[in-house]
Amino acid sequence: MVAPVPPEKNDHDAFVKRRRREDGQTPDIESSRTLTGPEAIERESNKMHTLLTQLRGQPHVRRRVYELFQDEAAGLQREVKGATEHNTQFVLAENMRSLNHRIEDLLAP
Repeated sequence: MVAPVPPEKNDHDAFVKRRRREDGQTPDIESSRTLTGPEAIERESNKMHTLLTQLRGQPHVRRRVYELFQDEAAGLQREVKGATEHNTQFVLAENMRSLNHRIEDLLAP
């Protein structure tokens, strides 16, 4: 039997607020609604591709990014467990956004 989904898993606003608090950012619910789940995922994916191309020739940073991917994947598994398909898209987009910010921090001089 599947465990019941906590109310926060079905509440996108609460998820975004919690996630952005964890990232040390001010929650901005309206900006997260400007794109739908698939559009947000595509935007973050394109941004991630751009960031990853900047890693060429920086093996020390690449290793740290690999560790970030592992950390984020573990967190993503916990986040989507029991979530609806619609919320899973937002969870994925938010995780990708968080990962992009962490990669940007590594690339900063």
